[in-house]
Parts: sequence; structure tokens; C-alpha cells
Amino acid sequence: MRNFWVKRKYGTLVICVFICFSFFIIHCSPPGDSSPPDQPAVPTNVTVLRSGADFQVTWSGVSGADAYQVYRRQGNGSFFLLAGAEVDATEYTQSDGSYPKDTTLQYAVKSISGVAYSELSDPSNMVSAWVQNLEPSRLAYNDRIRLTWDVHPEAPEYYNVYRYVKSGPDTYNLDKTFSNITHNYYEDTDAGLSPETPYFYRVTWVGLVNTVPTEFGQDAPLQYGVFSDTKTDVNEPNDDYTDAMRLEKDVMANGVLYSYGDGGGGVVSDTDWYKYTGAAGKSICVTINYPDPTQFQNGDLHFEFYYEGVPQGAQDIIIDPIPNINFFNFDIPAAAGTVDLYFRIYSTIGSARKVTGEYTIKMTY
Repeated sequence: MRNFWVKRKYGTLVICVFICFSFFIIHCSPPGDSSPPDQPAVPTNVTVLRSGADFQVTWSGVSGADAYQVYRRQGNGSFFLLAGAEVDATEYTQSDGSYPKDTTLQYAVKSISGVAYSELSDPSNMVSAWVQNLEPSRLAYNDRIRLTWDVHPEAPEYYNVYRYVKSGPDTYNLDKTFSNITHNYYEDTDAGLSPETPYFYRVTWVGLVNTVPTEFGQDAPLQYGVFSDTKTDVNEPNDDYTDAMRLEKDVMANGVLYSYGDGGGGVVSDTDWYKYTGAAGKSICVTINYPDPTQFQNGDLHFEFYYEGVPQGAQDIIIDPIPNINFFNFDIPAAAGTVDLYFRIYSTIGSARKVTGEYTIKMTY
């Protein structure tokens, strides 16, 4: 009986030693074929050339790569893998006639070696069919319409400006063409312009495709501009909250407000901002005087105080009483140091009326 247990003990010891030794060998042996494959290099020099609806993407090849994946993004969105865009060449052409023309496109590439993928390459150059952010002026000049737009990312040879007039609900007739503009702005001072008439503009760009000048962006949406031969707020530095005009006590200031329909249901309305800067605890009185007669009617114009960035409730400006004087008061709460009290005058008029009106404003306390 004693010998039996001794054998079992020694047998158990041998088994334990064997298992521990095997565990040591397995975990301490140098790595073999099970290590992850080496990641291939990232493709470089990714470039895209657009010709109509075709986008030809090219890049510099990577040594040892078996294939490549092509990605695209729109605007500032994320890159996504194009369907079927895994190729063994260093170029890829995507045909996409329905691509979003109102934004920019960029491409990027990954290389593949076996089962390993590289990181995504740097983005390609940007391509776009439309000129971005075309903004004609609207009652900002009294003898011209000024157009500005973003410099096109594809470095065009020049731009063309097309001016249209509206002849029906959805009908626009070409009125004038201005060609070979080499910067991203243009002032339309054409003698044929009529005041308080909406004009509609489109800007195209011309680039070289295989050395051939080619025009792009002919289907971009039209943007309208208008000018007035009456006084507008060209010299007022108070069109938004950040550029509010500071009023001094008992000093009269002149202003102009306007509201103008574009003929298609849209409205451009002016807002004039002013502010008091000074001690707290004062009772501020703002006086607004409109001449008689004026184009504005009751319900067209409004006044509103803003204190610490919070609107205090809009009030109507009354036009009827002669001499058309309106008074608005605000009691600034007591506080330490200097405070700012903002107030604005603005219009809310439907698109059927074209109104421009002058006024005077004065602040007392």
C-alpha cells in the first residue's frame, strides 16, 4: 500500500513538472508565423481630374501592394469607400453624373498587401462644378451691384458672370455676359441697370481639360442682387449685433431701413443695431422720428432692447401720429462697472412691397 502511494506521488510530480515546463516553452518561445503582417505604406500624390461627370483619380504606387481602395468625401464629411473601387492599378475613374454639385469632392486611397491595409492617404485636391458662396449685393450700393464668391479650388483660368432678368414665375432670360474675370469679385456698373429691379446672376469658371479651355458650373443656381437710387445704409456700421453703432447722449443719428422682395417669395430686410455703453442703473430713453410722409406703415417696423444678450420683447413702431415720434424706455438694473445695452430697429414686410425709409434716432438718460 505504501509503495502504491509513493508511485502515485512521483507520477503526479513528473506530470506537474512536464506541464509547467511545456507552459514555459510555449509562452517564452520567440514569435513565429502567427505575428500580424506588416502594414503596407500609404499611397501618396493622390490627384483627381474631373471631365464632365467623370472623375479620374491617380496616385503613386506602393511597393509590395496587391491592390488599392478608393474613398471619397463630400464637403467636410467623412471619407467612404466607393462601391467596387478596389483596383490593382494606380488609377481609378468614377462616372457620377448625379454627384452633389453644390459642394466640393475629395478622394483618398488605401493600399492593400495580403490581408493588411495601409492608413488612408492624404486627401486629394478638391473638385467642384459650382462656384461656391456667390453673393450679389442687395441695396448695399446706390449705383451698382457688387458680386463676390469663393475662389474656386480647381484654380480656374478665369470666370464668367451671367446676368439674367426674370420674365415669369420660373423663367429667366439672359441679359448680359461679363467674361474673362481673373479674380473672385465683380462690380456690375452696366448702364442698362435699373434701380429697385432684381437681377439674377450665375458665375461659371473655365479650366483646362487636356489643354482645352472648358467651362464648368453652367447649371449653378441663380442668386439675385438689386440696387436703389435712393439713399440706403451704405455707410451705416450697424447692420449686425457685433457692429452696433454706439450712440452718445443727446446726439442725433440718421438711419435708413429697407425691405425688398426678390419677386420669388423671398424678402431681404434691413436691421439697424445701436448700443448704449456706460454706467448701470440709468433709465434709457430712445426717440425715433420718421418724416411725414414715409413709405412704411403701421406694423412694418419694430424696436427691441437687448440686455446681457437677452431680448426684452419687440415693440411696434407707430407711423400714424404726426410728427411720427416714438419713445422707448429701459431701466438698466444696478450693477458694478460699465454695461452695454443694445437695441435694434428692423422691418418685417412681405415680398410684394419695396420699401426704403429714412429716420433719425436719439438717446437720452
